[in-house]
Amino acid sequence: MPERTFPGRGLHGRVIRELGLRIVGGSLRPGGSLPNEDGLGTELGGSGTVVREAVKALLAKGLVEVRPRTGTRVRPRRSWHLLDPDVMAWQFESVEGTAQDLHELRDVRARLEALRAPLGVPMPRLGVMVETPASAMLADNLARDLGVEPDSPRARRDRGRMHR
Repeated sequence: MPERTFPGRGLHGRVIRELGLRIVGGSLRPGGSLPNEDGLGTELGGSGTVVREAVKALLAKGLVEVRPRTGTRVRPRRSWHLLDPDVMAWQFESVEGTAQDLHELRDVRARLEALRAPLGVPMPRLGVMVETPASAMLADNLARDLGVEPDSPRARRDRGRMHR
């Protein structure tokens, strides 16, 4: 599994994880409001400051939006940063994902890593990858979108790096 941004150490990490799991798991639905900071702080055992910082982290992951007068609302799933290591982990903690689902998701992320590497955009290493027809087709389409032919020497070299 990729390295997680907030591994759950400390109160801050636990609050981020708990709110992230509630959002990804569906307890807090898209369009719905998060309870106020004081209420969440009391419920989760932290202060309003800890909750505010946790909301900022969830905002960066695309899970929530904060607006004046309407408060903090859960964003639609299409707005979430689905390849964020924490969001990926929360998805598998909150639903009955199969091992095959996890391998396919890791493979897609690794292929994106290989495509993004020449652009200088870092992503965490994932280890050994499993190639599936669906992930191969997705990676080929993404490569074309980025202007790289899937069978080019550069693409083959990047794929070789991925599966070492």
